[in-house]
Amino acid sequence: MGRWRGMRAAVGCAAAFALLAACTSTAGSRIPEADVGETAGASGASELPSGPYEGEVPIREAATPASCDGTAELAIGFSIVDAAAGSRYLGVEMLNCSDAQVTLREPPTFATSTLDGIDIDVEWEESPGSASAPTIEPGSSATLELSWQSNGRCERGAQVLEVSIAGASGRIEDCLQLGNDPGWDDPTTASDAYGTDPATASWSYPTK
Repeated sequence: MGRWRGMRAAVGCAAAFALLAACTSTAGSRIPEADVGETAGASGASELPSGPYEGEVPIREAATPASCDGTAELAIGFSIVDAAAGSRYLGVEMLNCSDAQVTLREPPTFATSTLDGIDIDVEWEESPGSASAPTIEPGSSATLELSWQSNGRCERGAQVLEVSIAGASGRIEDCLQLGNDPGWDDPTTASDAYGTDPATASWSYPTK
């Protein structure tokens, strides 16, 4: 009886160790594998087609805060690109470096391109839930929230995003998964695993 108890305990420990090893090997991934090149829920998980402009895409592991160094009025910073259920989110920080209030009267503008400078067409629209344009006090900051649907691949579409507002601009290179490559032969395949159009994006000022 004691010998069988010992054998059962040993088997249980081995199973627990194997489970722990499997969890450790998959931890720490910021963008789920199903969002990067696989169709979720399909039998055999078919790989989505890749665009013609490929290269090593840097993935920023930390935010780049706005800094007033060398800036006359407004400085721009970026959060990391956050992923959730096929959507991508990016926060844009706008820091008032001047001695006067800054009111963001004009809407922001956006430019998107590949790493090798090919423009990517993305249609940006103001979210219906957006608050009115904020007035930023000296030394204070406001946030612009961007969101879009993933196109499924880091090397697909745009990897460079430039945001311009109130005479200031900021630029990042990242795994954006934003927009479609213009050279695709079949535009009908230019949708992500969730069946949505990754060539549209939205911006908004968060409500208080």
